[in-house]
Amino acid sequence: MPDVSEILTKPVQRFRSRVTHGPVNSIDPEGGENGAGIIKGFSVITRGVALGHQMWCDSVFIEQCKQALNAAEKGLKSRWTHPGLSADGMGKQLGDVKGGESNGNQLFADLHFYKIAHKAPDGDLATYVMEFAKDHPDKFGSSIVFMGDQQAQEQFMLEHTNSETGSFESPDEDNVNNYMHCRLKELYAVDIVDDPAANPGGMFSRGQEIPNNAEALLNYALHVEGAEKPSTFDFGIDPDRFSAFLDRYLDNHNLKIISNEELKQMPTGKEESEKSELNVDEIRSQIITEYNANMNRYIQKFGAENGAKWLAEGKSYSEACELHIDELNKQLAAKDEAYAELQKKFDSIDLGEDTPLESGEAKGGKGKKELKDLFRVPALN
Repeated sequence: MPDVSEILTKPVQRFRSRVTHGPVNSIDPEGGENGAGIIKGFSVITRGVALGHQMWCDSVFIEQCKQALNAAEKGLKSRWTHPGLSADGMGKQLGDVKGGESNGNQLFADLHFYKIAHKAPDGDLATYVMEFAKDHPDKFGSSIVFMGDQQAQEQFMLEHTNSETGSFESPDEDNVNNYMHCRLKELYAVDIVDDPAANPGGMFSRGQEIPNNAEALLNYALHVEGAEKPSTFDFGIDPDRFSAFLDRYLDNHNLKIISNEELKQMPTGKEESEKSELNVDEIRSQIITEYNANMNRYIQKFGAENGAKWLAEGKSYSEACELHIDELNKQLAAKDEAYAELQKKFDSIDLGEDTPLESGEAKGGKGKKELKDLFRVPALN
């Protein structure tokens, strides 16, 4: 089994940025590389929070996205809304995104539609998207799907950790919550969305994206009959440890998961179950959000190294606090030991001759000089 400490510190592999809205430069229904239409200069990503993961997209990340977009020989794929857990995006392909340009706070690009996007199973998606962007530019939005560079992100946190408090302090004044700064490892797609009503203030797209194989992991973690242990998982979490985490989560929140079949077989008119009943869909977002929040909490409190390590070892927050106190006590003990050693050396220093210096009360007698005997105090006139 792989090292759990290393596994649990890996990032969620596929993140979604917040939805970016705004007018486009121009729309040509017959333009673009495929002659099937083009939307020029739409907003791809804006500086701000990465959806649901307590991470911050800064100007460096925007520049990285620009370079990745322009490095893609055929551009990046674009779909109509993000694929769901069960859907794979087939039949929702719109075209390729190319020509990235940025101003530091925002990345812009062009969407070249496929001809087939006019004949999608759900209808003429290309025409719908172009008309929507034209008639409702304030609601037309996009959101990227990307993988973060965990090593670069942790290094950035270490470089901006307050040496006195041990807490990360973002150099970006707008990042008031001191979220970890995103660093790009891979950019997968730029998807088009049209549902700002599901997002307070039009800032976030609906729900959280969980990689397609999350269902297999949850089936295993929830002990669904016939579920097999996944060999890999996009979140980089060991399935057994995730299962234990889920059990603790349900227990801590007094929750119980039952199937619809069990629910139908339950007698009616009797005392309600002591535990709340949630289906898998209702707790997916809660589980991942709480796990990421715990990771951020541990790192902020105990530092990137110890925080990630203790969470990976399954330490509760109170246990981690005790370990943190032990670390501090060890540091204090080391300092006390060093101080005692210095004091011992100081006390053993031979300050001079056997006959004391004649000054004030140090006249006559034998013995070693004391510190006060090294100074002559002139008489006051």
